[in-house]
Amino acid sequence: MSLFPSTLIIASSPKVSSKKALEFLSELGHLPENNPDLFLVDQYTIAMIRLIRNFLQNKPFNHFSKIVYIPQADNLNPESQNALLKNLEEPGKNNYFILTSSKPQLLLP
Repeated sequence: MSLFPSTLIIASSPKVSSKKALEFLSELGHLPENNPDLFLVDQYTIAMIRLIRNFLQNKPFNHFSKIVYIPQADNLNPESQNALLKNLEEPGKNNYFILTSSKPQLLLP
């Protein structure tokens, strides 16, 4: 397995960034179909972001690692981005984040 940083931000068009994210997921052995160790953010609310903490507290079920995938992370409002920050700063062992954005300037630094 390749060495990955704990957080990847892929800034490109939605089509290209989605393809690249799927490549990384595949390389990590995490195919999206019925994967209990992959948390897909499909709602850009603070409540959804808070669920990430609960997800990361449990050990992986079928894999060596757990992954949080946030497509189009620029859809997160500032409050949701701030809630996500703690998880990004301290992801925990074998936890990874993949964020994509076609408008990275909308992400908090």
